Amino acid sequence: MKRRREPAGPQPRPVAGGRAGASTSLVALELTVVLLCVALALWTQRRALGGFFSLDDLVIMEEVRGLRPAAVGLWRLVSRHLYFGAAVPLFGSNPFPYHLLSWLLHGVNVGLLYLFVRRVSGSALPAAFAAGLFGTTRLHFTAIGTAACVGEPLALGLTLGALLLHARGRLAAAAGAVLFALAMLSKESVVLLPFVTLLPFPGAGRLRERLRLAAPLLALGATIGAALVATGTGTTHLAGEAYARDLGPNLFFNLMTYTAWATDLKDSLTGLVSVISPHAWPVGVAGSLVIVLVVVAARRTTRLPAFGAVWWLLALVPVLPLLHHTYAYYLYVPLAGLAMWFAGAIEWAMGALAARTRPAGGHGRAPARAALRLAAPGLAVAAAVVSLLAVGHAWWSDRLIAERVALRMQGTGVPLDPDLRKSEIARHASAAVAKHLAGRPGRVAFLLPESLRQIYSTATGEVLAATTPGSESYTMLAGALDDGRGLRALHANVDSVAFLPGWKVGYADFELFAQGRDGTVFSLGRGPDGYAEAGAAMLGSGDVKPARELLEGALSEFPSHARLRFQYAHALHLDGDSLAMRRQLEELVRRSPADPLAARVRAGFERERLGRRGDPGGPVRRAIRKQ
Repeated sequence: MKRRREPAGPQPRPVAGGRAGASTSLVALELTVVLLCVALALWTQRRALGGFFSLDDLVIMEEVRGLRPAAVGLWRLVSRHLYFGAAVPLFGSNPFPYHLLSWLLHGVNVGLLYLFVRRVSGSALPAAFAAGLFGTTRLHFTAIGTAACVGEPLALGLTLGALLLHARGRLAAAAGAVLFALAMLSKESVVLLPFVTLLPFPGAGRLRERLRLAAPLLALGATIGAALVATGTGTTHLAGEAYARDLGPNLFFNLMTYTAWATDLKDSLTGLVSVISPHAWPVGVAGSLVIVLVVVAARRTTRLPAFGAVWWLLALVPVLPLLHHTYAYYLYVPLAGLAMWFAGAIEWAMGALAARTRPAGGHGRAPARAALRLAAPGLAVAAAVVSLLAVGHAWWSDRLIAERVALRMQGTGVPLDPDLRKSEIARHASAAVAKHLAGRPGRVAFLLPESLRQIYSTATGEVLAATTPGSESYTMLAGALDDGRGLRALHANVDSVAFLPGWKVGYADFELFAQGRDGTVFSLGRGPDGYAEAGAAMLGSGDVKPARELLEGALSEFPSHARLRFQYAHALHLDGDSLAMRRQLEELVRRSPADPLAARVRAGFERERLGRRGDPGGPVRRAIRKQ
């Protein structure tokens, strides 16, 4: 029997609100969530856009400008040599474009982390929470706000891209391998992160399949790591006492220090002192135990806490052996793992909530629909709670960042944060020099009298009576400008830079500058004019003895400079030596008879001669006081 074939007719249109419409709505909803996470992160980290260059930034700029030797090799080839080799000629001495790129790169990383967590968890809510939490933590303040730290966000973004592509076919896997190679050449500390792909997650297949897919990334990491060692990275870029390593107790204490920093939600100056903290281990141990307990408890519900914990450790392992380099910006990549762990804890809680609302017994579509209806209110509440937690965390981080920026060293306007301190001092010096020289060539000297120096603790900002035995002290201005090379990197018209503890012979053609207690830098003038202005300022603030010493030294080099001698006479007057004051004024008239100051002094002498009654030296002293 032949079956009658029905005539072909027009196909029915998809019903509005059907599967295709629902799928489109879900994609649009997820895209909106991702954009909100990115916007929240960028808002929280907005202060990074207003910063100046750090000392590390200036050092790299010096290498690009040829003011410092640069050993170009595989180490940080992308993030240091290629990036800054293009950025410095393009952006010059304007810090904003550098910070803008790091800031936008952080926003991209927030979106990539959402996609990665979405893939390994299969759920949008934990992915949104992980992305929001990671993006808004205040611990990224230095990593985003320092141009030299661009390797941190660059390496994370490239690694996330590689992990998202590695299992999506040969072409995507090849692209992922290229991205991971670039990540390794941006910051080598991501070398172990491909191991997270060996952990089971939805749709990942058996261990043999996961190992096959991860093998190219693992082999690439090992190859580039070996190449870095073979090309002498350990004896050039990572050599010396600063990069000393050990495999002893420092591994434990370093891990505890980073864990304590990452779990501290109170201290606005976390990581202020960049050293291993021997007192952080109680908090670090407690935090580590909580991480492990959640991983174990949630293992049957979700593997996301395990993913996060493994990522956290794999990203920290390369920096744990360092004895003297314990920096908060080293947490940028590991904190992506900790955010995953927190998101996994949320997913675990959601799973427990769904299990409690699921109806007992029954199979098929009807019970499933009933379960969804019963679970929907709970999931809506969970989503609201997660949103509040993310926004609350962003608000709290913003408050702590604002507090960190506002803190100042005792009795000064200089920031307490060491990175901000050097950055702001460099900003003031650069602005003052640029304004005074106005583009013309010049030689610059900063007058920093030894007798007026105060010693501050870099840890607390308090004034110290003296340096403690074994400690080091440095001039903040010279330190912020890398002994002057940083200023030359910022301003090509500056030929030479010097830091003078007082008068020193040979600086007649240098433009002199001084620094106020609030950190600002101001021009004094050139050569002897600058010394005279400095002496007048010191006398005006009551620092008579150091002013007298400075002016006396400068006069030995410039004996015919009228204002120098006039200010020296003023210092003698304030010191109570009227006879010496008179001799200096007479010498001024003899050496510089045509100077306007000589006319003032002669007028004072004449008034004194005509009115010998009362105070015989009064007219001359009044002339000095009125200068």
